[in-house]
Amino acid sequence: MDFTPTRNRNRKSALVDLTPLIDVTFQLLIFFLLTSSYVSPIQQTRTSVEIELPEVGGERKAGKFDGFRIAVSSQGKIFLDDGLETSLQELEIRLNELKRKNANTIVLISGDKKASYGRVAPILELVQFVGLPASVDFELPDSEPSSK
Repeated sequence: MDFTPTRNRNRKSALVDLTPLIDVTFQLLIFFLLTSSYVSPIQQTRTSVEIELPEVGGERKAGKFDGFRIAVSSQGKIFLDDGLETSLQELEIRLNELKRKNANTIVLISGDKKASYGRVAPILELVQFVGLPASVDFELPDSEPSSK
């Protein structure tokens, strides 16, 4: 067994084609540039932004409201139009009944100024899931609705 190189053998030099490697690199670069532009800067800073809601000056005129009211107290309790306390499950049943009667009924969600938005958000999501139009108001008097 002779392992010495022979001088008469035709040798081809190894040729590495870099074109496909460069193509793939540029495609990855373009992909990451495009997908990074879809990330919203608001989503990145949302947890660290602290806001204070402004006070509204002047008196509000109380008009007649024909829709359905849901109130959230400062302790996070949910009250319906009739002043009775309820849970999210009972509220879903009530909203489904309301939708069957009149699908265009506007639901007003009122939150106490000390109410956590984390308590109001699931209620708004539930109203939207049921398919009723909703409006949110964070200016309730300091007192809770009275139970009947």
